[in-house]
Amino acid sequence: MTISELINTQEELEPEAIRHFLLDLPEGDIQWIMAARTVKQTTHFVEDMYVFENIVRALNKLPVDFTQVQGVAPKHIWYAMDVIKRLWKDVKINYSWEVETYIKYIFNQDGVYGVYPFNRDEKDAVHEIAGALLNPNVQFNIDPANPKHISGQRLAEMLLYTQRIKQDERS
Repeated sequence: MTISELINTQEELEPEAIRHFLLDLPEGDIQWIMAARTVKQTTHFVEDMYVFENIVRALNKLPVDFTQVQGVAPKHIWYAMDVIKRLWKDVKINYSWEVETYIKYIFNQDGVYGVYPFNRDEKDAVHEIAGALLNPNVQFNIDPANPKHISGQRLAEMLLYTQRIKQDERS
């Protein structure tokens, strides 16, 4: 079976079965496949912040310990939600209040205010700042006292992280 077939099959598969089909696959990749299967076949990740966090960790190939809250960074959430969107093309995913509140909390703790991966308004000042920072032909100085500048810088970091991980997916 291919990875795509493993993710999309409706058949119940345990991690041991996936290991059998994909010999010598690292544990992080096994957890990634199981997380992608969970995203494709359930709604648990949009309803429960603990499940969401574990899915985010697995999709970023970070160690997952189901017995405790481990935390994630905004860049991990941004990338995981990019993967979720790719798995559910053309489907609007409605996250529960609990998951949205968790995401907002993580972002706000990191200094990112008002920019969340579930409501991407790419025409606001924060996105413009991030775009300027990502453009090598534009000189932009961050004002550390300006919350929009800080949010723009954090958004640019998340976009770069997501771009880098997506490039790694292809190789």
